[in-house]
Amino acid sequence: MHTARRYYPEPGARPMGDIDLFIQPESRRAAERALARAGWRSGERQRRPYKCDWQRPEVDTRIRGLDVVHTWDPWSVELHTSLDRIFAPGRIARLPLRTGDDEPWTVAGRTVRVLAPPMLIAHLATHASEESHKARLLRVVELVIVAREETARGRLVWRDVSARLSATDSAGFAYPALAFAEYLVPGTVDPTVLAACAAAAGPRVRALVEADTCLLYTSDA
Repeated sequence: MHTARRYYPEPGARPMGDIDLFIQPESRRAAERALARAGWRSGERQRRPYKCDWQRPEVDTRIRGLDVVHTWDPWSVELHTSLDRIFAPGRIARLPLRTGDDEPWTVAGRTVRVLAPPMLIAHLATHASEESHKARLLRVVELVIVAREETARGRLVWRDVSARLSATDSAGFAYPALAFAEYLVPGTVDPTVLAACAAAAGPRVRALVEADTCLLYTSDA
């Protein structure tokens, strides 16, 4: 919801199936009780890192579209107590939120907290890499749009992105999405940061990304 309204010329250009809300772990039960009191019902839940889907009782859960998100598709609020992304058992991209990693933003007359660059870039990159099996182009385009706009504004410092990823050994997890973004729009990603992430990812991941990119170009041609 944040990127669609802040970075896209038309929010509908960034389709979505849920609204992700990040809360502090100690606030989880209070948030769940608040949603339940408001009539929302809980659905699919992941314990570590915690996330849970919540839907209004009147939401029609039938899927209306498969290839694209349909305006009548069911949507949910997804509570998160962590920005971590699980790639495989024991393979987790960790993004702890620190002072200065978020900033105020106003939507519908209310002020909320959203991720500030460079944490936003780190999060979008690890998210897009972890879910590269679905909606890949949409997520990569989103990464490109945010990175280029914040670079133009002078608010994105790539070495800070690298520092946040490197602090928790998560640079390799962000590499696939960053590589796809650079392939899609050259000049988007700082070459030094991309090289550091590629080194952290290792030769097997680099080979997979290179092969995957070649296949994408071939199919597009």
